[in-house]
Amino acid sequence: NFSLMIAVPSLVIWGFGIPAFAWIVLSRNKENLDIIETREKYGFLYNGYKKKFFFWESVNMYRKIAIIFISVFLKLAGVITQALVIFLVLILFLILNIKLMPFTFQALNDMEMMSLITCMLTIY
Repeated sequence: NFSLMIAVPSLVIWGFGIPAFAWIVLSRNKENLDIIETREKYGFLYNGYKKKFFFWESVNMYRKIAIIFISVFLKLAGVITQALVIFLVLILFLILNIKLMPFTFQALNDMEMMSLITCMLTIY
C-alpha cells in the first residue's frame, strides 16, 4: 500500500507533469521563441522543429511514456498484446511524422521515420 501511495503520484508527476509543464511553458512563450533569452532557457525543447510544431518534443515524450506504460501495465495481458499495442502506437506516430513533417530539416524527419520503423521492426 505504501509503495503504491508513492508510485502513483510519482508516475503522474514525472510521467505526465513534465511534458505538460514543457508544453505549457512553450505555449506561453510561443510568440517569443526567437528571442535570445527564450532560446537560452527553452531552446533545447523546440530547436529543430518548425515554428508551428514548437511543442513536438512534449508529443515525443508522451509517445515514450505511452510505450513504457503499455509494457508495464499490460504485462498481465501477455507479450503478444503488449507488442501489438506498442506496434499500433508506433504506427500512429509514424503516420503523424510522415503527414506533419514536424522537423525543420528533411533529414531530421527522415531520421525520425527510420527510428520509428526500427522500433517497429524490433517489436515485430
